[in-house]
Amino acid sequence: MCKSATDALFVACYLKAIATGKPLRWVVSGYGFFSTHIGCLANSLVLDCDEQGLLSFEALKALPIDAWDGMVVTNMFGLFDDLSEYNDFCRIHGKAIIIDNALGFCYPGRQNSDAPDEVISFHQTKPWGMGEGGCLIVNKTEQALAKSLINFGVESSNTQVYAMNSKLSDFDSALILQRLLHIDDWLPLYRQQTQRVKTIAQALGGRLLVDIADDKFLGHVPVLFPKPISAERIAQQHQTIQFGKYYLPLAPGLPQASALYQHILNIPSHSGMAMLTDAQIRDAIVGVLNLN
Repeated sequence: MCKSATDALFVACYLKAIATGKPLRWVVSGYGFFSTHIGCLANSLVLDCDEQGLLSFEALKALPIDAWDGMVVTNMFGLFDDLSEYNDFCRIHGKAIIIDNALGFCYPGRQNSDAPDEVISFHQTKPWGMGEGGCLIVNKTEQALAKSLINFGVESSNTQVYAMNSKLSDFDSALILQRLLHIDDWLPLYRQQTQRVKTIAQALGGRLLVDIADDKFLGHVPVLFPKPISAERIAQQHQTIQFGKYYLPLAPGLPQASALYQHILNIPSHSGMAMLTDAQIRDAIVGVLNLN
């Protein structure tokens, strides 16, 4: 565990750099969180996403295969259960891969024997998170080195350039553990509100980024509406509900990422939504959409 998912992502990149003897040239999707394009990933190649918000294979295949060394694949909103197509592509072409699974707490793909290194966020904006924290999942052969890198490089040699102080604090550990110990209390409520919000949004003409299975539990439901929704309009509303709008494209000139961002509305689906009636939720959404 690291003090943030961003730190965990950087450590995953450092492990690949140490294994190859040099920093890698990473490819990332332009539709994702800031973490994939700062720090050691600041010089990564930013490609457009596809219609579902995942790194575009079309854009990836347009690159010369020797123009990059590895990819960071963001599991957008934790909606996808199988990203093996990216893993297969990297294995065939001898490329490194890291899964940014910040919102993918229950990702089934990690059970595969060849599952890539992976990062999960435990920030309190996540249903399972509290305070701040990040989990790095690596192969057992990388475990000792990963632990060393987040602890000043102690007990490893020639890693100073990658070493950091990124240990999870005892306080945040306690907060996260307490949250997880009570998962049976809050998870069913999140699952119930996820399905409820999804149904209300679809009745208002919204389209889900991808279908959300009945067993999914989300902190917010990403919905695409026919007309663009400005972030400014969301901010101006005196809302019963605090809506979000994710994610601002990481670079200019990305038409698909820009289109998703323009039309998306992220509607909260936490347990507190149970306090609102269907009509209150509907009216709040309509207020943002400016529908009559």
